[in-house]
Amino acid sequence: MKLFASAGLALLFALAAASPRSIIAQKEQDSLASIKNKNPNWFVANMTDDYTDVGPKKTATKAESIAQVKLLIANLQLLKTAQIQIVSFSMQGKTALVVTKTHIVAILKGQSGKAPVIEVTDESKEFWVPVGNSYKLHKTVDISDKTLINGKPFNM
Repeated sequence: MKLFASAGLALLFALAAASPRSIIAQKEQDSLASIKNKNPNWFVANMTDDYTDVGPKKTATKAESIAQVKLLIANLQLLKTAQIQIVSFSMQGKTALVVTKTHIVAILKGQSGKAPVIEVTDESKEFWVPVGNSYKLHKTVDISDKTLINGKPFNM
């Protein structure tokens, strides 16, 4: 019995002591799963209320960013590839600074039987802030973004 109690305590301690990097890495994977499952709720729950996405042409609010996700999900026929890689991770005080590379290939719902293929390759700097025992995404700054539709460049 002592062995099982010790193992249980060790597991509990390991879960309680999860590193910011492991928490955020899991959240990154969960964000892709939410798109694949056509469920935008991950974004609602994991962004701070004052979240901003700083792009090359404009800065989007949380509401605008979630509207973009909902639009993508509404037009998504098939998510062929969804990968995210943490390129770098550092802590600045309690804020986690994360650089990610994302690659998504999806088939969108088309009109007249034509299903466009969208490919997005993106590199971003993310600012995650602690909230309780977890982290929420506070800000995203686009480093690079390449979007192709049917193999042709698309500027958003």
